[in-house]
Amino acid sequence: AGVAIVQKDDNYITFTVNAVSSALVVTVKEKGKDEKQISTTEISYAGSIVLKIRSADHTYFFEYSLDEGANFTPCAESSAGLVLSLGYTGSCLGLYCTSKGQKSQDFASYAWVKHMASIR
Repeated sequence: AGVAIVQKDDNYITFTVNAVSSALVVTVKEKGKDEKQISTTEISYAGSIVLKIRSADHTYFFEYSLDEGANFTPCAESSAGLVLSLGYTGSCLGLYCTSKGQKSQDFASYAWVKHMASIR
């Protein structure tokens, strides 16, 4: 479970927590290409985790916090152009959760979502 930046159904970036391996995974699916991981970071945490995607200088920065958002640790970077297309003004940010087509008893719980827009 985590967050996603989506431009189309086949063009997105996901930033997720993998409960099986206790890893943060950043995955990119570009239109016409196979899904690929651009970053995997092993973490150890108990309680909550805060995921943050920041956009600056045509780059997405993926960060996480294990102390309720007091401090963030960089996890990965990607070009913002991966989820843009001609004739479209931007991408959508949303919550993301999947069992990849498998039956599961797992769940995701989101306490809050905060979006802060900035002038480019």
